[in-house]
Formats: sequence, C-alpha cells, structure tokens
Amino acid sequence: MRQGKICEVTIYSGITKIKMPIKSSTTGKELLAAALAKLHLPKYDIFVLVDKQRRPLKMNVAVRKQVTRNDPTLKMITLYHSTELDEPLMLNDAFVAIQYVEAIENLICGKIIISYENLIQLIAIAIHQNFLAPRGSKRWKISRIHWLRKRFRVSRKKWMSDIYEKIREHSFNNNIQAMKCFLTHAKNASTFSNQLLFTSNNYALIGMNRKGIHLYIANNCEAYINWSQLISVKQNKRKVTVKYIEKQKLTVRIMFKSRGDAKSFVKFCKIIQKVEHLDATFYSFNPMNDDWLESSSAERCKPLEW
Repeated sequence: MRQGKICEVTIYSGITKIKMPIKSSTTGKELLAAALAKLHLPKYDIFVLVDKQRRPLKMNVAVRKQVTRNDPTLKMITLYHSTELDEPLMLNDAFVAIQYVEAIENLICGKIIISYENLIQLIAIAIHQNFLAPRGSKRWKISRIHWLRKRFRVSRKKWMSDIYEKIREHSFNNNIQAMKCFLTHAKNASTFSNQLLFTSNNYALIGMNRKGIHLYIANNCEAYINWSQLISVKQNKRKVTVKYIEKQKLTVRIMFKSRGDAKSFVKFCKIIQKVEHLDATFYSFNPMNDDWLESSSAERCKPLEW
C-alpha cells in the first residue's frame, strides 16, 4: 500500500494514549526511545512497539515505512511478564499499567490457565479497577469473561455470588493500587509468565518465556522444552515442527490456525533463544540492535482492540 506523509503516530501504553511526532527519517529505535522518555520508563530493553496485528516495529527502519497512513497506531508491550516483578519498575505507574493491560487482555480471551478461585479473584479486582479508572481512560468489558465459567461448569447464580463476595473483600484507594493487586494474584496462574502466547488446533495453549516453550493440553502442562534442549524449529504453511532432546531425540508437531501464527511462533522462538542465557528478572533483549529481527517474517495475529 502506498504511504502518504505521516507526521504523527499514536501509541497506546497501558491505559495511556500518547501522540508522538515523527520525521521522515525517524526510525523505530528513535520512536521507542522518545516514547519511553515521555512515559519516564528508564529501561528500554524489555519493551517493544507493535502494530494492530502484533507485528514488532523494526528498530532500524523508518517508522513511516512501517505504519499505514489511515491508521498510524502502535502499542507498547513488554516482551513477557515476569513472575518476579521488578520492584523499581513497579513504582512506575506507566509500567504497572502496561503489565496490567497485557494480563487483563489475556484473561478476557482465555489465554491464562487458572483455577476457579483465582479467576474469581482476578475478575473482582478488575471490576474495582474499572470503577476507579480515571475518567476517559479505557475500561474493559469484564462481563465478556463470563464465557469462562463454562470451563468450570458452575451455575450463573454461583458465579455471580462468588464474584460479589470477592468484590466485598477488596478496597483500593486508586486504580493503580488495584492493578498491582491484580498482578500479584495473577502470578498464581500457570501461564502468567508467558507474555508470548499462542493457540493452535492441537494444543490448548502454547507459551514462551526466557526458559523455554510450554505446551498445554486442557489445564495440564503437556510438555516443557528448555531452549538448551532445542534442536530445530521449522515451519511448513500452518504446521511447525519442533525437534528437541530429552534423553533421546523427540519431535512435536504443532498445527496452527493460520500461516501467520506459525510464522510468528518461529520468529519469537528465534528472538527468545537469543537471550536465553541471560540471568535477569527481565531478560536483557535489546530491540535497539535487531539486525536479525529485520529479516524475520512479520507476526500476524488477530487485530487488537485498541
């Protein structure tokens, strides 16, 4: 699609929307650095900008070549949630909001494997957060989570009663306090630490973090593949073949719902393998130096509701 002149892009960061001016030469690296400075976020190495198809912005390419004229919109995300929340960053409201938004969106679309008790707890806290959110900020339709009760085979009456009971247990001074509480309880979910989550036809959920790949069937973790065990990851249309070693050579075949999802999975496997050896609360992948990322296939997911 032919691009027109774009002088400004919109970036959604948590519950905040910021407008950032750009020049014809402004690169993804420069835009990310400027956005982080505006949000007073000191650590750029765990953040990335993505478009509505969740395709990462290339750092060494002009922004104008990567966004459309009709909708120059991006979103800031962290590469994955940490189960050991970084205390200095948790003092930053913008960072807390980014973490919360990723977690609540994963919860609403069913990408968090969780117990019934923990789910009810999170819904109650999210309702408090919506109520306390500043006027004009985004509010999530928590009622959309009701479809999850079918997983637990509970009646609507019990479902509503349990939620109201949990709502009465909590009290917050502001929405950021509610977000922090939500993130604390979300750590109990088995997939919370997997920021990069995928669904497929033959696995309930596939998650990735700094340590490896998690393959889930229903509510149980079917397999865990450490990056050091990985031999190869290859894609053929919608199918991805993962070969790894565990006493002997083993193979996992994943059938994704689309070719774009399969490409995305392979791409992020390569991204996280690059940083697997680093020991930090958040791995120090630096999107400012991503020459290897430039040649990767763009991720295609369902459009985000911004």
